[in-house]
Amino acid sequence: MTNTKEARAELQDGQKVKARIQNNWGGVFEKNLWYRKNIDGVMLSKKGRRYYYASAILEYEVSEEKPKQTWEQAWTAVAKSMRKHNMNLDMANAIEENVRIGLPALLELKELEALEWKEQRPPYQTPEYDAYMKMRDERYKAWQTKYGSTAKYATYHLSLGTQNHWGHQMPRVTTMDLHKEFVEVAWKQCLETGKGYASQSARNEKGRDRSLEFRKLDDGTVKAWYSSEYYNCGNGSYYAPISMTRALYCEDD
Repeated sequence: MTNTKEARAELQDGQKVKARIQNNWGGVFEKNLWYRKNIDGVMLSKKGRRYYYASAILEYEVSEEKPKQTWEQAWTAVAKSMRKHNMNLDMANAIEENVRIGLPALLELKELEALEWKEQRPPYQTPEYDAYMKMRDERYKAWQTKYGSTAKYATYHLSLGTQNHWGHQMPRVTTMDLHKEFVEVAWKQCLETGKGYASQSARNEKGRDRSLEFRKLDDGTVKAWYSSEYYNCGNGSYYAPISMTRALYCEDD
């Protein structure tokens, strides 16, 4: 560990360090902090406002940042969690096929989809329109043949059965904001009766109404839904749970 002006000059703005800090009362604590060049000090949180000047740093060492997940690693982890918890396996299958096909292929598919929006379609219910739709479908089928897609239609690889076409992006996984006990009871109900439900209502208009539903399928797997909706309203954000605590963002409504 060190703390010299010369050593700090080598740090990048926002770089994470493990520092020993002396507070105003003489106490010493060790914490992961973020260096800021404009104050020559460290922030207590990456986007916060509280900080300590360099004079308060007894010594520090650079923290090694965990390597960021690749697209393949992130989606593989989502599918693996779904399989581990035996839920939403239809989506897990689609995710695994996407990983097999690869990100470059999905980006190629996204370009085909963008091309469809750029092209001017002929008037509806005309021979020209029918010819255009046939040509469009043949483009998508050619892509599926090229990459061995087993999906019912090509763009399912982008939507994964949702309203959004984000299969080529990094997955957005969040922690479900529900009491653990509620989730456990809902899961138990699902295993015993085939259905389980948990909800948690907002206390005022600033909060969100949250609900979780489990449904046991004939093959023994579980279909699960999680929603976070505006207070006393049927609209919000919708997710596919991947475990008892975490869920994959799907769409807004």
